[in-house]
Amino acid sequence: MLLLTEAARLGGARQVCERLAELAACCDGAFAGARADLVAAMAARDAEALLAVAERLHAIGAHLSAAEAAADAA
Repeated sequence: MLLLTEAARLGGARQVCERLAELAACCDGAFAGARADLVAAMAARDAEALLAVAERLHAIGAHLSAAEAAADAA
């Protein structure tokens, strides 16, 4: 999941979005789903969704990812 998220950050969100969602569905915990939602928001270029994911990431302690999601929304 980490590598797919990194690929998304480097501009490949649309290419990895579906696979990341599949993997997240197989995982327990909030972080996997938040990553999948982050990449989906990146692929859609949806600022509101990015801010919502940033809040979720912050709430689970993923502060760097939350900050990057918020910055992407700007």
